[in-house]
Amino acid sequence: MSYILSTGDIDRMEFFRERAPGVFRWLVSVLGVAALCAGPALYYGEYLRALDLPVMLAGFGLLLIAAGQLLGIQIRSLPAAMALDNRRGVLEIREHDGREFSLGYGDIERVALRMRGRGRVVVALIRSNGAYWDLYRTNRRSTASEVGTRIQNFIQQGRRKERTYPDPGEGFEEAQDPTAIYWRDRLMPRASLWVFWLIAGMATLAGGFLLRAEFSLNVAAGLPAIALGLFAAFLLFGLWFDRRGIRVCEAGFEYGFARRDQWVTRKSIDFADIADELYNFDMYGGVPEILLPDAELYPRITGRDAPAAGSGAGQSPAASSKSKIGQELARIKADARAGLRVARFTLSGVGAGDALALEFWLQKQRREHRT
Repeated sequence: MSYILSTGDIDRMEFFRERAPGVFRWLVSVLGVAALCAGPALYYGEYLRALDLPVMLAGFGLLLIAAGQLLGIQIRSLPAAMALDNRRGVLEIREHDGREFSLGYGDIERVALRMRGRGRVVVALIRSNGAYWDLYRTNRRSTASEVGTRIQNFIQQGRRKERTYPDPGEGFEEAQDPTAIYWRDRLMPRASLWVFWLIAGMATLAGGFLLRAEFSLNVAAGLPAIALGLFAAFLLFGLWFDRRGIRVCEAGFEYGFARRDQWVTRKSIDFADIADELYNFDMYGGVPEILLPDAELYPRITGRDAPAAGSGAGQSPAASSKSKIGQELARIKADARAGLRVARFTLSGVGAGDALALEFWLQKQRREHRT
């Protein structure tokens, strides 16, 4: 997923989500419907006497339909548009459902480039805590440098440079005794349904291959059915605990699942093991995560010194002529394995604006409980 840069006006720079992924999603879904209908039609129309190919076509159709719908869910989980507003001095984030969030220019430290995959260069905002926020992607480094310089100069002309953060809004429930915040995974029910049909399509496709390999109909239908049953049980467990949450304990955070008075802790982390909370907005999607690196991993992830206990963000390395726009971030050279070892909270069903608000909520709670 990428965003298109729009000129807006003299005090506003806008970024709109590309339409191509949405069009591709519908093409995949339409092709899936055609394959799903073609399978039974060929068999019952007596164009094919063997059952294997119609079953394979039906399974392939189910797989494509489910994949198209899951792609649509992924697209809707990303902001529909973003804008840099120099009048207010904020980055505006507009979600797919119309809700808006704002991040003040005071939290934006600089603009830099980062590599994302082979040949992709992303222009990102680097925040005061070292987290990044993607804005624009291109396959040409020269274009990325030009756009990055343009964004940097635009932000410097902002009239206000305050640190403003969004608060957890609609969809979050704060509680006391213990201090906690809960949210419903708005995407889980729909995503679970389409993941089930995705697995069903794969199982049906596998059944067709078994029939072609001259296995009996009982084997070809039974093995996929068992796999589907086990997967359905796993999904029902996830749907039963319909809320996720983070609790604040005396020594740290607990992350887990909740339903009414039930609470299942999935992971916990002590305040002493957290250098800072980081939410990186990646325009290529995936489930949002808040990273909680310790003092050892924080410099390797952000390219800066770890913050002192109770203080704000860490300090960036001293700027030099080689650290201007057009140079890759120091984090590109950091050990990639550090990202795999760092503790994290998975925010399934949470949009980018909500994840940013939750990051600030965690920072606030940690400061208050350490003082």
